[in-house]
Formats: sequence, C-alpha cells, structure tokens
Amino acid sequence: MANSKPRVTVLMPVYNSEKYLREAIDSILGQTYRDYEFIIINDGSTDGSVKIIQSYIDKRIKLINNGKNIGISATRNKGLELAVGEYTIVMDSDDISLPARIEKQVRFMDNHPEIGVSGTWVKFLDTSHHPWKSIVCKYPTKPRDIKARSLFNSIFAHPSVIIRRNFLEKFQLKYDPQYLVAHDYGLGQKCSSCFPLANIPEVLLVYRVHSKSITNSNENIEFEDVQRINRISIQNLGIGFSREELLIYRKYPIDFKPEFLIKFHSWLQKLQKANSIKQIYPEPEFSQALSEEWFCACYRSCMLGIGVWFLFWRLPLSRVSKFNAKQIVKFFLKCVIKKACINLTPSF
Repeated sequence: MANSKPRVTVLMPVYNSEKYLREAIDSILGQTYRDYEFIIINDGSTDGSVKIIQSYIDKRIKLINNGKNIGISATRNKGLELAVGEYTIVMDSDDISLPARIEKQVRFMDNHPEIGVSGTWVKFLDTSHHPWKSIVCKYPTKPRDIKARSLFNSIFAHPSVIIRRNFLEKFQLKYDPQYLVAHDYGLGQKCSSCFPLANIPEVLLVYRVHSKSITNSNENIEFEDVQRINRISIQNLGIGFSREELLIYRKYPIDFKPEFLIKFHSWLQKLQKANSIKQIYPEPEFSQALSEEWFCACYRSCMLGIGVWFLFWRLPLSRVSKFNAKQIVKFFLKCVIKKACINLTPSF
C-alpha cells in the first residue's frame, strides 16, 4: 500500500462461519480498491473458521481472537476501536462483496462529505428454502426519504454499509449490546438522528439468507429488540403504540380485522399530526411514508375481501402518495381472488 495508514478498514466478525467464510474473504481480497486493512475478529469459533483465516497470506489481514464468544455487538464495537481507516466497511462472514464495492462506496463518500453512513442495494440469496431464487432489495437512496422511513423500516442492509469513522466518534455512537439481534437497526436509528444517510442505487453486495443466519435464527428476539428501539423513536414524537400496532407496521404475518385497520389508520394520523409539531421527520416525505404503510397494511389484509379495497380508498392517507397502476391492480385482484378462494374452501 502506498500509505502506511490505510484509508479504509474492512471489519468482519466471524463465529462458526466455515461453510461460507472463504467466499466472503475472497470477495474482499478481490476488490478493485486496494488501500485497506482487513480486520477479522474471531468471536470464539469452535469450527474450522480460524484455520481458514490463517490459510491466507496477505498483509492486509489482521486476525484478532476474542478468546471466548462475547457476541456480535461487542465484537463489532471492538473492531470499531481497532480500526484506523477514515472509513469502516462492514462485512459479514457469509456474504459476498462485489468487486467494485469498496471503490464505489469510497468515491461516493468522498463526493458527499455530509453523509455519515451509506449502504447499497443488495441481492438476497436464500440458500435454505429457495436456493434458486434471488431478490434485489432496493433501499431508499435520498437522505430525506431515508430519514422519513427510518421510523418504520430498516434503512440499510447493514453488511453493505460504509461508515465515516469520525462521525461516530463525534456523536459517541456505537452498537448497543442490550440488543441481541437488532443492534445494527438500533445503530441505524441513532445515526439517522445525528446526520444524513444515503444508499447507492446499485447492487454491491450479495446477502446470504440461510438456516443459521441471524435473520432466520432469532426472529422472536429480533421482534423484542425492534419493539424497544421503535418505542424510543415513537415516544420522541409523543405517541405511544400497542403490541398489535407494532406487529402490523413491522409487517409480521398475522391477520387483521377491518376495525383494527381503522384504528391503525388513526394511529398513523396521530404520528402525522405529532410530527407537524415536533418536526423530527421531513415533509412531505414522512406523510408519504405513512401513506405507504397504510397501503401495506391493507394489502396484507386482502384475505378479508373487497371490503378492504374500499376501506383503503375511503380513508385520507390513501390520497397522499401516488401508487402505480401495477400495485393497485394487484391489490384489487388479491382482494377478489383470495376471498373467493376462502369461500370455496371445503369444510370437513
């Protein structure tokens, strides 16, 4: 490397990741951008992960052993303390960074000095249930849209992010170990309150979903983490919420009755009114986000029949955003077809 101090630190925690680890490491070593250190922290693995890491002869790799398993939050915080780069690239031990990922993310951050953290679009690869399927997840890209939607959704694919290290230091931000699974979501929420965020509208990471991934293994724990994180954000607006309201806007797979959908719409309007006073989230982007949440709630309740279609259009938030024709037609057909299928199902 031309400089004794690299501009970029790639940080990758590892815990029993031998199946996909080599592919993850190779994807970093094969980057078009070269000025980086690669900190790999072994968090007490009991499989062959350490041997795989030690098989590489590359001066950029710095292997750190925790000695015992201390958890993902503490391990990532340790990595942030060890990092010397101006930027920190987050990487998981079972994902794949595309070859130009670091180069494009560094260029983006150099050109946008006001941005503290940015991610990318990602391709989700489901190796456990649908190995033949891959889905591209397109996260919002503009800072105002990201801020407006941060109350409801994950604003990044966390393994795709690049972090401006001095911004974390300035605002004293780090991963919160009280969140066993959703620590990355918690950090994203804190960052969104301190500085602008962005996403590059390009797939630069393949995100692997499998039976041992955190996403699949800890759904109940994740829900409890998210509930605590969202409670803080919503209470900042001076509004409370019920467990049912959290379930519906976190898009959990449960059925909702029309009367609850009406209550949910009223709750969204309370958020809209509270934000007009507190001015925490930008407008009109926040109202558009609320409108989209209203659409999603009704869309996911299409098994209730055509009544949901009319309920959606009857209430005010349906008129805030412009939904494309494809979305509307699909919603209408689902309301008609799913209800018909339920009525035709024989009872025994």
